[in-house]
Amino acid sequence: MNKICIDARMIDCSGIGRYLRNILQAIVAEYDTYLLGDPEKLQRYSCCKNAEIIPASSSIYSIREQIELPFKIPQCDVFWSPHYNIPILPIRAKKRLVTIHDVFHLAFPDTLSPIKRLYSKTVIQKAASLSDAVITVSMFSNQEILRFCSCIPNKIHVIHNGIDTTFFHPITDQKKIKTVKNRYNLPENFILCVGNIKPHKNLERLLKAFENLINKGLTDAKLVIVGNKNNLITADNSAISLLAKSPALRQNVIFTGHVDDKDLPTIYSSAKLFVFPSLYEGFGFPPLEAQACGCPVIVSKAASLPEICGNSAHYIDPYDIASISDGILKNLKDTPYNNSAMKQVEKFSLESFRSQHISLIDTLAS
Repeated sequence: MNKICIDARMIDCSGIGRYLRNILQAIVAEYDTYLLGDPEKLQRYSCCKNAEIIPASSSIYSIREQIELPFKIPQCDVFWSPHYNIPILPIRAKKRLVTIHDVFHLAFPDTLSPIKRLYSKTVIQKAASLSDAVITVSMFSNQEILRFCSCIPNKIHVIHNGIDTTFFHPITDQKKIKTVKNRYNLPENFILCVGNIKPHKNLERLLKAFENLINKGLTDAKLVIVGNKNNLITADNSAISLLAKSPALRQNVIFTGHVDDKDLPTIYSSAKLFVFPSLYEGFGFPPLEAQACGCPVIVSKAASLPEICGNSAHYIDPYDIASISDGILKNLKDTPYNNSAMKQVEKFSLESFRSQHISLIDTLAS
């Protein structure tokens, strides 16, 4: 049986963590698997059972990880990094595989300090050149990698993410809904946004659009934001500052912070409307997750989102505050649920997502 080693230190993260949790069970079932990461964290996930865990404690994007990982990676057929922060030094794997979800840090360099900008540029370029194969999650990201990196086009494999519809589905149990709402102090009538407070999530414009609706008396819905604002490498301080300064926003915006994964389907199912005004996404899990839970969706007409959401969402101009306000108001009044939404979600099956990864790893390991 082929041996694969995976950097699983980001198992608890939102997007990349979801990606790992969706694929690990299939990989562990197929190969002798080593997982690098925190044993206590990894052992909490059933998808990590039957894998050999190698403790690795270095932080992502650090000098220490570049020193630690080459020593921790065992002899194996394939080493796979599910994010661009690959080990640059030689390792004991016959082949290297990397997933580059997006190149946001190259497309928006001004969001980083000069040192972080240099790190990102260097390591992303190395990830593309040193790896034997590169996975990315959309045709948009494929083109972005080719735009910013010196990478052989046929080295890149586009594998769309999969949505677990056994986990994300409409929740109708009123007792469960009440329990989750009480847990996070959620109102009866709310608009939902899921995403950490990072600049490309465009929360400042969303907050301004929502503030306009409140000040004009056009909505009595609250805005609920699910995501982290602490310990981020790139935090959107302008959005945080706006929240602090505006009385209307302080009274009508609920910031939940971290939400337990098991509660997300209930929150999606309880929302009147889901808004995702992001400027840049390699894929974007939340709109499809919301649709899988029966929630109408507004998304940016930007980056990969039209590719991922197709005709199943209402599109807004993410740079235009009036467009965001109008989109929210129109969809709050009509409360539509596009019948094509579930068909769109079904295009991103876990089965296809997993089988394409297995096929690529088999090819590398042969």
